[in-house]
Amino acid sequence: MGVSESTFATVGETISLLEYLVEDVSLRFDRWEDRYTRGPSLYFLVVSEAQYDSFVDSLGDNRWPIKSARILPDDADAAAEVGAEIAFDRDGAVVVTADGTFQEQMVRVRSLSEQNLVDIEYPAWMSAKHMSALEASCMEEVLAAVTLSEENGRVTVFENGSYEDHERTDLGGRWRVDHSDAVIRPESQRDDADDWPTSSVSDRGSVSSQSARGPFVTTHAQTDQLVDRLVNVSESLSASFDRWEEQYVSGPSLYFVVVDDANYGEYADPLGTNRWPTDTCRVATDDIESFVTAVKEVAFSCDGAVVVMVDGTVQEQMVRIRSPSASVVEQDEEFDYADWMGTKHLSAVEISTRPEILAAVTLSEENGRVTVFKNGSYEDRERAELGGRWRVRQ
Repeated sequence: MGVSESTFATVGETISLLEYLVEDVSLRFDRWEDRYTRGPSLYFLVVSEAQYDSFVDSLGDNRWPIKSARILPDDADAAAEVGAEIAFDRDGAVVVTADGTFQEQMVRVRSLSEQNLVDIEYPAWMSAKHMSALEASCMEEVLAAVTLSEENGRVTVFENGSYEDHERTDLGGRWRVDHSDAVIRPESQRDDADDWPTSSVSDRGSVSSQSARGPFVTTHAQTDQLVDRLVNVSESLSASFDRWEEQYVSGPSLYFVVVDDANYGEYADPLGTNRWPTDTCRVATDDIESFVTAVKEVAFSCDGAVVVMVDGTVQEQMVRIRSPSASVVEQDEEFDYADWMGTKHLSAVEISTRPEILAAVTLSEENGRVTVFKNGSYEDRERAELGGRWRVRQ
């Protein structure tokens, strides 16, 4: 008996099979309305060739199990089962080459480099994952991206800077092609650069900063007090949540960035309708009860980073922090990625090396881990160690 040969898919077949896989995972899940439930999350990146290191970073222990599903269309049924499995416990994008071959190492896709920077108007519903996929689809090496939203089961296909999407209630129906919300312009035509930031949110969607206490005067004591407040509240929220071990449950998620420069538009994009409730709490270091109330609200319902000025003023518009370009990553030896880090943690490590960033504080929705990032290094405590001694990683 001869050895059977693998059947490789065409590009169109690969994208169609991934659409089917993602829709199947979305429709199988039936707990979308449960509070604290984290639905399945998937992000597939179809690339034209196997050499894609120039725009991605490996995501530690996150792997696609190639022994179970390696090639489309041969392993289509197995891939659907694997997709349903990893959608609940992995982070990052799964890379699929044009012939349908899955790559084992999952990745974080970097933001567009300055040389290839385009002005993309992101729809308000998009999360950081969707923004990443929309940007990635503009790259020559990327043929398409397919995503499944853990928030509501929405399935979206991105190609050439445009997207087609189905909300979960529409799966199996006609796809909506939307080019109007994905307006791409060369960097030379960007006419809002001088508007970053001035006041709240502009019509074009740029972020801006406001201080409740006038000009910034930075002191070490002031910064330490602010970071301590962010850490203590994050730890308290992690410790008080008691459903970490339940299947499909997502814990609270937080990402604070402390800045001493109001002009952070160079490395951040507004994240749609994700907002910090400034009517509940405007200054992080004022009333602790109002701050905790606001933290709980965003930790279970919002995506992205919360920007906090050094005087404690919290910015209303939450943001997606852009990753550095490939040239910056190659030249910068300060980045210290650990295997346990997800995309949020990689972002925090990188942003903490910028001179205007005083610190970043994260709370992981996967396991309650709290981490503080400064100057490219980090200190962290897993949930079981909260209240104990911090581990310093240089």
